[in-house]
Amino acid sequence: MKSFTLPIITSRGCYWKRCTFCTYREFYKGAFDQRAATLVVGDMARLHREYGCSHFRFMDDACSPAFLRSLAGQIIRSGLKVTWSCFARFEKAFSMDLLRLLAEGGCKRLMFGLESYNQRILDLMNKGFKVEEIGGIVEGCHEVGIEKRLMCMVGFPTETREEALETMRFLIDYRGKYTSFVVQPFHLEGGTEIDYHPGDSGSPGSIEGIA
Repeated sequence: MKSFTLPIITSRGCYWKRCTFCTYREFYKGAFDQRAATLVVGDMARLHREYGCSHFRFMDDACSPAFLRSLAGQIIRSGLKVTWSCFARFEKAFSMDLLRLLAEGGCKRLMFGLESYNQRILDLMNKGFKVEEIGGIVEGCHEVGIEKRLMCMVGFPTETREEALETMRFLIDYRGKYTSFVVQPFHLEGGTEIDYHPGDSGSPGSIEGIA
């Protein structure tokens, strides 16, 4: 039998919901609902039993480190032999201890929204992490055998050529430590923080000078 992948959604909304370029806060009105890991693993076990599926892709906007820790622990305890991938944010909570647990619990790939490797741009985006945290997580995933896809953005309002090149240099410096990457141009969406407050310096993640 050929291997195949089934999609699963474990939540509605985004647990972070603060990125200034994202429409999810407007779309979901700030709501976030997360299913319990025990229920998700039960679904995976049923799909594995009934259809022979051994790999799953979580289609959530982002899976939190806390949920992934619970998920991996439940999979290990259940003895279920499956693998999975998901979207994630760079967070300090992705420690080596957690990454080892995720690998043991079947995690094959994490798809990170890197966006930029420049701290000023990350702060304008309100991504909530520091550039110095990124490399350690990428290397940690590589060490435990978790593949990584890095999603990047260029052309964010006020981003300079040199700031964009910092992201490119990071991708070059860490080649071999991640599996793939994508670089997309910034696109202004209605209903985002940038749309509502393009020049309000008092708003979270404000962009001065583009109003």
